[in-house]
Amino acid sequence: MKRLVYLLVLLAMPSLCWADEVADITQRVRQAAIDKWFPDATLVEIQVAGMLNNNQFENGSVGYFFKSAKSTGLLDVRTELNMTPQGQAYIQQHQPDYAQMLGKLQWSEEPQSAGFPYSLPIPENIIDVTRAVSMVRHGQVVSAEIHTYRLRSGGTVPVWNIESTAGNPPVLIDALRGTILQCQPVREPNGFKIYLAC
Repeated sequence: MKRLVYLLVLLAMPSLCWADEVADITQRVRQAAIDKWFPDATLVEIQVAGMLNNNQFENGSVGYFFKSAKSTGLLDVRTELNMTPQGQAYIQQHQPDYAQMLGKLQWSEEPQSAGFPYSLPIPENIIDVTRAVSMVRHGQVVSAEIHTYRLRSGGTVPVWNIESTAGNPPVLIDALRGTILQCQPVREPNGFKIYLAC
């Protein structure tokens, strides 16, 4: 059985990635998780961070979390997004050990905290992050996350949660329909599940 247990496995990958290439990276990472971790690896969270400039996340990163019934931990996969020459120089000067990993996928299996609330799979036919952030009209986008939530009314929906500057509230976007949701995530008292209250 192919497993990653607190190991760092590095695969070569271009370091310059435009925001709409996150979808391509996601497809490759999904398949790699199945091949290299467990066949039932399920993607439950995507995190994209960085300052958005002309539809690209500069000096940003993208992270993926997978769950499996065969593991008590989470598979964490990360890489950089569009590191500028200035960003690369900063890391090489201040984080020389990390600089060796630029442009590569970084894999590790992490312990799953008791309060980690996301367990539902993110479907493959979601809108990409570029389309999601283009719907934000106020402030500068700095991060985007996607999870699949249960609805209080029943059913589930994958949601992009877009954060921006200037104190603006997060924008929640239905990742299947590409529409802004007037909902709020609500955590159950025990903290183990989050629902959308619409």
